Amino acid sequence: MARLRSLLFFTVALGLALCQAEAVLASTYKVTPIQVSLSTRTSSALLTLSNESSDTIRFQLSAFAWNQSPKGAVELSPTEDVVFYPPLLTLKSGEQRNIRVGMKAAVGPIEKTYRLFVEELPPPEKAGAASGGSQVTFLTRMGIPIFVEPTSTQIKGDVEGIRLERGRLAFEVSNAGSVHFAVQKVRVTGSDASSRQTFEKELASWYILAGGWREFELELSAAECGKTKQVRIAIATDRLTFEKSAELPVGACGP
Repeated sequence: MARLRSLLFFTVALGLALCQAEAVLASTYKVTPIQVSLSTRTSSALLTLSNESSDTIRFQLSAFAWNQSPKGAVELSPTEDVVFYPPLLTLKSGEQRNIRVGMKAAVGPIEKTYRLFVEELPPPEKAGAASGGSQVTFLTRMGIPIFVEPTSTQIKGDVEGIRLERGRLAFEVSNAGSVHFAVQKVRVTGSDASSRQTFEKELASWYILAGGWREFELELSAAECGKTKQVRIAIATDRLTFEKSAELPVGACGP
Protein backbone atom coordinates (compact mmCIF):
# COMPACT_ATOMS: atom_id res chain seq x y z
CA MET A 1 0.00 0.00 0.00
CA ALA A 2 1.32 3.38 -0.93
CA ARG A 3 2.31 5.56 1.98
CA LEU A 4 -0.36 8.10 2.88
CA ARG A 5 0.40 11.09 5.06
CA SER A 6 -2.55 13.36 5.76
CA LEU A 7 -1.81 16.56 7.59
CA LEU A 8 -4.93 17.54 9.45
CA PHE A 9 -4.88 21.01 10.99
CA PHE A 10 -7.35 21.86 13.70
CA THR A 11 -7.91 24.70 16.13
CA VAL A 12 -7.90 23.25 19.62
CA ALA A 13 -10.74 25.51 20.90
CA LEU A 14 -13.10 24.49 18.11
CA GLY A 15 -12.52 20.70 18.31
CA LEU A 16 -12.76 19.62 14.66
CA ALA A 17 -13.39 15.95 13.92
CA LEU A 18 -10.43 13.72 13.06
CA CYS A 19 -10.38 10.77 10.66
CA GLN A 20 -9.39 7.17 11.47
CA ALA A 21 -6.02 5.64 10.58
CA GLU A 22 -4.10 2.45 11.19
CA ALA A 23 -1.35 4.37 13.00
CA VAL A 24 -1.76 7.74 14.68
CA LEU A 25 1.20 9.95 15.49
CA ALA A 26 0.26 12.90 17.68
CA SER A 27 2.64 15.36 19.31
CA THR A 28 1.95 16.96 22.66
CA TYR A 29 2.93 20.47 23.68
CA LYS A 30 1.74 23.17 26.04
CA VAL A 31 1.59 26.97 25.87
CA THR A 32 1.32 29.05 29.06
CA PRO A 33 -0.34 31.34 29.83
CA ILE A 34 -3.38 30.66 27.63
CA GLN A 35 -4.06 34.36 27.01
CA VAL A 36 -2.06 37.60 26.97
CA SER A 37 -3.07 41.04 28.27
CA LEU A 38 -1.11 44.10 27.11
CA SER A 39 -1.49 47.77 28.03
CA THR A 40 0.42 51.04 28.24
CA ARG A 41 1.86 49.70 31.52
CA THR A 42 2.67 46.24 30.16
CA SER A 43 3.79 46.54 26.55
CA SER A 44 5.13 42.98 26.22
CA ALA A 45 4.69 39.55 27.73
CA LEU A 46 6.33 36.13 27.76
CA LEU A 47 4.74 32.86 26.66
CA THR A 48 6.34 29.54 27.50
CA LEU A 49 6.15 26.78 24.89
CA SER A 50 6.90 23.30 26.27
CA ASN A 51 7.39 20.09 24.31
CA GLU A 52 5.80 17.32 26.37
CA SER A 53 6.15 14.62 23.73
CA SER A 54 8.93 12.09 23.18
CA ASP A 55 9.79 13.59 19.77
CA THR A 56 11.42 16.78 18.54
CA ILE A 57 8.79 19.27 17.30
CA ARG A 58 9.16 22.22 14.94
CA PHE A 59 6.88 25.25 15.30
CA GLN A 60 6.00 28.40 13.45
CA LEU A 61 4.16 31.43 14.87
CA SER A 62 1.77 33.86 13.19
CA ALA A 63 -0.50 36.67 14.41
CA PHE A 64 -3.86 37.96 13.19
CA ALA A 65 -6.38 40.61 14.15
CA TRP A 66 -9.35 38.84 15.75
CA ASN A 67 -13.05 39.59 15.42
CA GLN A 68 -16.23 37.51 15.73
CA SER A 69 -19.33 36.86 13.69
CA PRO A 70 -22.76 37.14 15.38
CA LYS A 71 -22.78 33.32 15.50
CA GLY A 72 -19.52 33.34 17.47
CA ALA A 73 -17.23 32.21 14.64
CA VAL A 74 -13.64 33.42 14.78
CA GLU A 75 -12.84 35.99 12.07
CA LEU A 76 -9.15 36.61 11.35
CA SER A 77 -7.44 39.26 9.22
CA PRO A 78 -3.76 40.02 8.52
CA THR A 79 -2.03 42.42 10.90
CA GLU A 80 1.39 43.84 11.64
CA ASP A 81 0.33 45.22 15.04
CA VAL A 82 1.67 42.24 16.97
CA VAL A 83 5.39 41.50 17.19
CA PHE A 84 6.78 38.20 18.48
CA TYR A 85 10.06 36.34 18.66
CA PRO A 86 11.12 33.81 17.60
CA PRO A 87 8.82 33.15 14.62
CA LEU A 88 10.29 29.66 14.08
CA LEU A 89 11.67 27.28 16.67
CA THR A 90 12.48 23.63 17.28
CA LEU A 91 12.08 21.95 20.67
CA LYS A 92 13.54 18.63 21.67
CA SER A 93 11.61 16.28 23.92
CA GLY A 94 11.11 17.88 27.35
CA GLU A 95 12.54 21.22 26.20
CA GLN A 96 10.81 24.59 26.67
CA ARG A 97 11.36 28.05 25.21
CA ASN A 98 10.07 31.53 25.98
CA ILE A 99 8.31 33.57 23.29
CA ARG A 100 8.30 37.37 23.60
CA VAL A 101 5.06 39.06 22.47
CA GLY A 102 4.57 42.81 22.10
CA MET A 103 2.55 45.52 20.34
CA LYS A 104 3.40 48.13 17.71
CA ALA A 105 -0.07 49.74 17.51
CA ALA A 106 -1.15 52.58 19.79
CA VAL A 107 -3.74 51.99 22.49
CA GLY A 108 -7.22 53.26 21.54
CA PRO A 109 -10.64 53.85 23.12
CA ILE A 110 -11.75 50.27 22.37
CA GLU A 111 -9.90 47.13 23.40
CA LYS A 112 -7.92 45.60 20.52
CA THR A 113 -7.99 41.84 20.09
CA TYR A 114 -5.62 39.50 18.31
CA ARG A 115 -4.75 35.81 18.12
CA LEU A 116 -1.21 34.45 18.18
CA PHE A 117 -1.11 31.01 16.57
CA VAL A 118 1.44 28.40 17.56
CA GLU A 119 1.43 25.88 14.72
CA GLU A 120 3.15 22.53 14.67
CA LEU A 121 5.11 21.87 11.47
CA PRO A 122 5.40 18.48 9.76
CA PRO A 123 8.31 16.41 11.04
CA PRO A 124 11.18 15.86 8.62
CA GLU A 125 11.10 12.62 6.64
CA LYS A 126 13.19 9.99 8.35
CA ALA A 127 15.67 8.08 6.20
CA GLY A 128 14.78 4.42 5.83
CA ALA A 129 11.20 4.87 7.08
CA ALA A 130 8.89 2.03 6.09
CA SER A 131 6.82 2.77 3.02
CA GLY A 132 3.97 0.38 3.73
CA GLY A 133 0.84 0.95 5.80
CA SER A 134 -1.32 3.98 6.37
CA GLN A 135 -0.10 6.73 8.66
CA VAL A 136 -1.72 9.93 9.75
CA THR A 137 0.08 12.77 11.45
CA PHE A 138 -2.08 15.19 13.41
CA LEU A 139 -0.64 18.70 13.49
CA THR A 140 -2.15 21.11 15.99
CA ARG A 141 -2.63 24.85 15.65
CA MET A 142 -3.30 26.62 18.94
CA GLY A 143 -4.63 30.20 19.03
CA ILE A 144 -3.67 32.35 22.03
CA PRO A 145 -5.95 35.41 22.59
CA ILE A 146 -4.19 38.76 22.96
CA PHE A 147 -6.12 41.64 24.54
CA VAL A 148 -4.80 45.21 24.42
CA GLU A 149 -6.45 47.34 27.09
CA PRO A 150 -8.18 50.56 25.94
CA THR A 151 -7.53 54.04 27.29
CA SER A 152 -10.55 53.68 29.61
CA THR A 153 -12.50 50.64 30.74
CA GLN A 154 -16.28 50.53 30.35
CA ILE A 155 -18.17 47.32 31.05
CA LYS A 156 -21.68 47.09 29.65
CA GLY A 157 -23.77 44.13 28.51
CA ASP A 158 -27.37 43.80 27.42
CA VAL A 159 -29.92 41.31 26.11
CA GLU A 160 -31.74 42.52 23.01
CA GLY A 161 -34.23 41.39 20.38
CA ILE A 162 -36.04 38.70 22.37
CA ARG A 163 -38.48 37.02 19.99
CA LEU A 164 -40.40 33.78 19.54
CA GLU A 165 -41.30 32.47 16.10
CA ARG A 166 -42.73 29.00 15.39
CA GLY A 167 -41.43 27.59 18.64
CA ARG A 168 -37.91 28.99 18.26
CA LEU A 169 -36.78 31.51 20.87
CA ALA A 170 -34.05 33.88 19.71
CA PHE A 171 -32.19 36.84 21.25
CA GLU A 172 -28.86 38.67 21.15
CA VAL A 173 -26.34 39.35 23.91
CA SER A 174 -24.49 42.57 23.14
CA ASN A 175 -21.32 44.12 24.49
CA ALA A 176 -21.55 47.91 24.36
CA GLY A 177 -18.50 48.37 26.59
CA SER A 178 -14.89 49.02 25.69
CA VAL A 179 -13.53 45.62 26.80
CA HIS A 180 -14.44 41.98 26.18
CA PHE A 181 -16.24 39.74 28.62
CA ALA A 182 -16.34 35.96 28.80
CA VAL A 183 -19.85 34.54 29.09
CA GLN A 184 -19.90 31.81 31.72
CA LYS A 185 -23.59 30.96 31.72
CA VAL A 186 -26.71 31.84 29.70
CA ARG A 187 -29.82 30.73 31.58
CA VAL A 188 -33.25 31.01 29.94
CA THR A 189 -36.33 30.49 32.12
CA GLY A 190 -39.96 30.44 31.01
CA SER A 191 -43.08 31.00 33.10
CA ASP A 192 -46.82 30.81 32.52
CA ALA A 193 -49.58 33.32 33.27
CA SER A 194 -49.49 32.30 36.95
CA SER A 195 -45.68 32.76 37.15
CA ARG A 196 -45.10 29.01 37.36
CA GLN A 197 -41.91 27.85 35.69
CA THR A 198 -42.48 26.12 32.35
CA PHE A 199 -38.86 25.41 31.42
CA GLU A 200 -35.26 26.25 32.24
CA LYS A 201 -32.39 25.84 29.81
CA GLU A 202 -28.70 26.75 29.77
CA LEU A 203 -26.75 27.68 26.66
CA ALA A 204 -23.01 27.62 26.11
CA SER A 205 -21.03 30.64 24.97
CA TRP A 206 -17.55 32.17 24.87
CA TYR A 207 -15.96 35.60 24.57
CA ILE A 208 -18.04 38.52 23.37
CA LEU A 209 -15.65 41.20 22.18
CA ALA A 210 -16.04 44.93 22.75
CA GLY A 211 -18.68 46.38 20.44
CA GLY A 212 -19.84 42.93 19.37
CA TRP A 213 -22.82 40.71 19.96
CA ARG A 214 -23.75 37.04 19.89
CA GLU A 215 -26.96 35.52 18.57
CA PHE A 216 -28.63 32.72 20.52
CA GLU A 217 -31.45 30.39 19.56
CA LEU A 218 -33.20 27.51 21.28
CA GLU A 219 -36.06 25.22 20.37
CA LEU A 220 -39.05 24.92 22.68
CA SER A 221 -41.25 21.85 22.68
CA ALA A 222 -44.91 22.32 21.78
CA ALA A 223 -45.86 21.93 25.46
CA GLU A 224 -43.24 24.41 26.67
CA CYS A 225 -44.12 26.94 24.01
CA GLY A 226 -47.87 26.68 24.52
CA LYS A 227 -47.65 27.30 28.28
CA THR A 228 -44.97 30.01 28.32
CA LYS A 229 -46.10 33.61 28.55
CA GLN A 230 -42.85 35.22 29.73
CA VAL A 231 -39.14 34.47 29.48
CA ARG A 232 -36.25 35.67 31.62
CA ILE A 233 -32.72 35.59 30.24
CA ALA A 234 -29.90 35.83 32.79
CA ILE A 235 -26.27 36.28 31.71
CA ALA A 236 -23.31 35.59 33.99
CA THR A 237 -19.87 36.70 32.77
CA ASP A 238 -16.42 37.06 34.27
CA ARG A 239 -16.97 40.82 34.64
CA LEU A 240 -20.69 41.40 35.29
CA THR A 241 -24.14 39.83 35.41
CA PHE A 242 -27.30 41.16 33.78
CA GLU A 243 -30.73 39.93 32.74
CA LYS A 244 -33.87 40.87 30.86
CA SER A 245 -37.44 39.62 30.79
CA ALA A 246 -40.00 39.80 27.99
CA GLU A 247 -43.63 38.92 27.40
CA LEU A 248 -44.16 36.54 24.52
CA PRO A 249 -46.76 37.31 21.85
CA VAL A 250 -49.89 35.16 21.57
CA GLY A 251 -49.80 32.69 18.68
CA ALA A 252 -46.03 32.74 18.22
CA CYS A 253 -45.66 28.98 18.64
CA GLY A 254 -47.13 28.28 15.21
CA PRO A 255 -48.13 24.93 13.75
